[in-house]
Amino acid sequence: MNTIFVVPFQVRRRPNLQGTSFHIGFINDLLGRNSFPMRLSQKQEDLKSTASPKVSRRVKVTVSGLFVRRILRDDEGVDLMPELRNWSSALIVQRDPDLGCIPAGYEWLLRMSGVKGVNFDHFQEEFNLQAQGKANNNFDTIADAIELRYPHVRIRRKGFDRGSEKVQFLQDLIERSTPCLMSLALTPQGRWHIVPVVSIDSQKIKLIWGVDSIRGPVICEIEKTEVVRRHDNWPGGKDIAWLDIC
Repeated sequence: MNTIFVVPFQVRRRPNLQGTSFHIGFINDLLGRNSFPMRLSQKQEDLKSTASPKVSRRVKVTVSGLFVRRILRDDEGVDLMPELRNWSSALIVQRDPDLGCIPAGYEWLLRMSGVKGVNFDHFQEEFNLQAQGKANNNFDTIADAIELRYPHVRIRRKGFDRGSEKVQFLQDLIERSTPCLMSLALTPQGRWHIVPVVSIDSQKIKLIWGVDSIRGPVICEIEKTEVVRRHDNWPGGKDIAWLDIC
């Protein structure tokens, strides 16, 4: 067994996120800015064992149907959800926290799929069209720009009228070990986030919510029913993207 420190987040009236160094402010993005400010509580649960010197630290928050886990170091526990193999090998930091989720997501797709002949040095900046004033960032505009620059890359996109259809399509992709991105609605007012999907089972979908440059990936597990509810009732968050490689 490993030594594990669990630090819960709790809902509070005023945010207090100083010193947490969240790269993309994942708590605010999770619920929508100014919706339910979060702060780190001081309570810690310390489970100790002398069987192993390794340490695993996790930060958890449960709210609005979402379960978020910040993994600082993996433990040796068994994950019961089937996952894409080696998904963590392609982790990258979203360098523009406001506009960069689609360029960062597409970079993850390309790296995860082992695509050659792509310059990743300034990939996110090159294809952040909205930051350059060229076009609004969406799945189609950025995919078209990438395909124009790299003709051997084919990015497939599909929108869905019903959330249940989107969830089933995601499951089909993951069962075929196909990396993919999902657009997920964040608020009834129309905000959304683009996230890589790494696992799906009968009840939950596991997502990479973001990557902190110091602390590593922020992993989100969301119930399928919650994805369907948001899709069917909130604006935005209707699309999925994946790769066909020529």
